[in-house]
Amino acid sequence: MDNQSQYYWHSYKECYAGFLSGATFLLVTFNKMLAGDVMASIGSIIGLLLLLISVGILARKGVWVKIDESGVSYVNLWGKKSFKWEEISFAYYRSFYFQKNAYIKTVDGKSRTIPIDSRRAKEISDVINNRLDLLRAEN
Repeated sequence: MDNQSQYYWHSYKECYAGFLSGATFLLVTFNKMLAGDVMASIGSIIGLLLLLISVGILARKGVWVKIDESGVSYVNLWGKKSFKWEEISFAYYRSFYFQKNAYIKTVDGKSRTIPIDSRRAKEISDVINNRLDLLRAEN
């Protein structure tokens, strides 16, 4: 796999709308809320909730996945996890209602979830399996 290209996926753009809306609500209504306006207090609470929800989504799904010649790695707010090609048996994805998740099955039989946006789960598993097929064909 000498000259194979690298693949990157990231899943954080979905948070922008909620984050900007929440920040706007909070900024517009905060001074009026401090002055005692009840409607502004409701607006500030809505803005704060939107901010908290978007940060929660970012913490859960704010992931950068990289596939290159060394293996598969992902980085999220909780740290970095890497899998070398020798450790990976195959990849698959599962659909649960509207949610799709990508998984890596390691050689020791454990399944590891790749915490990425559901729209990209099938694409990631396909790329991993194609790379594994290329690697096995070379050996």
